[in-house]
Amino acid sequence: MTDSEITTSKTGDAESIAPESTLSLKRWPTDSSYYDLDQTPCDGKQGQVWIYAREVREQQKGICLSNTRPDVRRATKGVPRPKYPSPFWNKENLLLRTKSKLIYNPKERRKTPGWFHHPLIPGRTETFKGECKPGLIRSIFNPRDPSKFDVVVHVKTKESNNGFKKAIYHPAVKQVDKIGVVAENSNEN
Repeated sequence: MTDSEITTSKTGDAESIAPESTLSLKRWPTDSSYYDLDQTPCDGKQGQVWIYAREVREQQKGICLSNTRPDVRRATKGVPRPKYPSPFWNKENLLLRTKSKLIYNPKERRKTPGWFHHPLIPGRTETFKGECKPGLIRSIFNPRDPSKFDVVVHVKTKESNNGFKKAIYHPAVKQVDKIGVVAENSNEN
């Protein structure tokens, strides 16, 4: 076994070495900030259970709100409207960092507090544009400022197959450089 095939991790007081193939897909330890999806695979099967915060920020920058108007969900003759970004009504009562905005709710036939949501795909920085399956990870944001957002993941609940739960943000690990100064990543969400 070569050095590149092993990963060292701490387990209690003992140190253990395991081949990378036997470890979970989650990196450990990491010096990068990331969102933990609480062991929910991003593709609903056996995919990654985390996403780098830098990938989320880059994908969020490319969201185009002019593509979707939540009050017009019908297709223009022969031209389907993009599905995302689309309204998010927070039926789960998640504690979101961003404030809601009054958005037209076609079911209620009036404006109600809401947000938009948009797919996030691990392993890339380009914004989702419908070229692949959207997966289970979403950003939730106020349409006035997509740069401020929360990350959630679709989960199946007793009540619904379309429930959401918040992903847990983990900041970058602080590192001590050779002269003892603490350095940290300044590109945090």
